[in-house]
Amino acid sequence: FIMATTELEKIPATILSRCQHFTFRRIRRAAIEAHLGAIAGKEGLDISPRTVSLVAREAAGSLRDALSALDQLVSFCGKTIADDEAETVLGALPAHRVDELLECVASQDAAGALAALRSSEERGDDPHRFASALLARLRDLSVLAAVGRDTDLVDASPEERELLLKRARQLGEEALVRLFQLVSDLEPVLRLARQPRILLELAALRMVRAADLTPLADLAARLAGSGGGAPATPAPGSAPDRPGQSGLPLGGGPGSRRAAPGPGPAPTGAAAGHSNIDMDRLRAAIEARRPAVAAFLEHAEGQLDGSCLTLAFSSQHSFFKKSVQLPANLQALESAARGLFGDGLEIRLTLVERCTAEPPPPVEAPADRTQRLRRQIVSQPAVRALTEVFGAEMVDIQPMGPGVDPPAEAEP
Repeated sequence: FIMATTELEKIPATILSRCQHFTFRRIRRAAIEAHLGAIAGKEGLDISPRTVSLVAREAAGSLRDALSALDQLVSFCGKTIADDEAETVLGALPAHRVDELLECVASQDAAGALAALRSSEERGDDPHRFASALLARLRDLSVLAAVGRDTDLVDASPEERELLLKRARQLGEEALVRLFQLVSDLEPVLRLARQPRILLELAALRMVRAADLTPLADLAARLAGSGGGAPATPAPGSAPDRPGQSGLPLGGGPGSRRAAPGPGPAPTGAAAGHSNIDMDRLRAAIEARRPAVAAFLEHAEGQLDGSCLTLAFSSQHSFFKKSVQLPANLQALESAARGLFGDGLEIRLTLVERCTAEPPPPVEAPADRTQRLRRQIVSQPAVRALTEVFGAEMVDIQPMGPGVDPPAEAEP
């Protein structure tokens, strides 16, 4: 006997061991279209490729269902099958209706998107079915945007594949991911909604806005160009990078020596709280690459001894030393320092206790301190960049600890 099941995992092993197992798979849409086209030619049917594709898509991989649908069309329409009549008989949702909405989304046409949904409603399309078709279309577009034209993961004719690829490039991979997530969250909600059409219209408006969002990579580039992190125009007084230095990882090439961030004995000059190098010049050189590192170095003193540069932080500023020790910050610091003091430079970061007692700071009124901190924070390059790019506003100031203020920026 023959037993067919869709739940093979429930069959006991004693039965499986005595059976021959055949797995039935869905037939590809292109193969179904070719078979239907051959039958239409033999029977003398006047049917367009668009309707053939519609029948194959509605069959969902079943050739028997496709032949049954073709018989229905012949019984209703006769030998000449019009596209609109085929849609009515099959109750199908043509792909071009979904494409009309996506075209409006890609062109950021909110009015056109709502008009496309209104047209779909007038034709009697079910909102939930429309959302399912839209989700499937976005899936195909996302796949084509990610892997390109030559893939068998998208079941479409060559002509349709070209149109989908063009639309995928128009929207972009990041926008397609956002749109897919938006429709994916909407689909289960439509099943229980009393006004599914309204939810679908609001989702269409959100899709128009989502397709127009600036990618994070572009925002990061704008932030870097405003002085928020990546290399920009070199600051006055900074030396240009030597060839091959800017992208060289620590210890990654000839003559490169890894910085030693561990604590070690500090030179006398650094421990005494003064530098034998121009720290302003070093800070200016690193500010073009990492403004935050330049701010951290406000609390360091430098001592150059041959090919070793020691940067000493007081014990109460250990946070700034740890921040400079981060791999990306340390690499940028090494590149800037080598541009000033030569190749093969070794950088050592240390914590020291102050040898001389500093006079206690004058008593400052809370209101005066708040105003001073606000001026210092606003002058920071990273804060300025956030304000310009994202329109950020300063709401409150929380000191990092007693007596610990943010690094001051030199005022003009």
